[in-house]
Amino acid sequence: MSLRAVHEIFEEVRRMDASDRAVRATMRVFFAAGLVVSVWWSWTASAWTSLVTWTPALVGALHWGLSVLLPALVRPIHRLWMAFALALGFVMTRVILFLVFFGLVTPIGLVMRLLGRDPLDRGTDRESDSWWIRRSAPGTPTNERLKRLF
Repeated sequence: MSLRAVHEIFEEVRRMDASDRAVRATMRVFFAAGLVVSVWWSWTASAWTSLVTWTPALVGALHWGLSVLLPALVRPIHRLWMAFALALGFVMTRVILFLVFFGLVTPIGLVMRLLGRDPLDRGTDRESDSWWIRRSAPGTPTNERLKRLF
């Protein structure tokens, strides 16, 4: 990661929405995630009454309650979470683009090259006066053809 990219991430964090509404939305997500984790733990451990399995939901509920009553207390958590999300998005974008290019585009190009296919028709005749490709006219347009162009 370049220094410029790190600077852009810090600028984005500085400019991000840290309003009470945004903080409450983030804490609602924390509560929902804690609830999902707690239900999953309780289900897999068959311990529906254990306080340990419900701790993530309780912590999420506490953060959400604080965001409703005193959003300034949980605003640093919101900022830290958003900074993490921005950094993760920056890295994952590059990883996904890398995988798509080298996992999809490159093999297609190699197969086309092995089969001798050249969709750009780069092997045109250099001695030709024009590289224009003549196309036969589709005929006289009818009303039906003009209504359905594609």
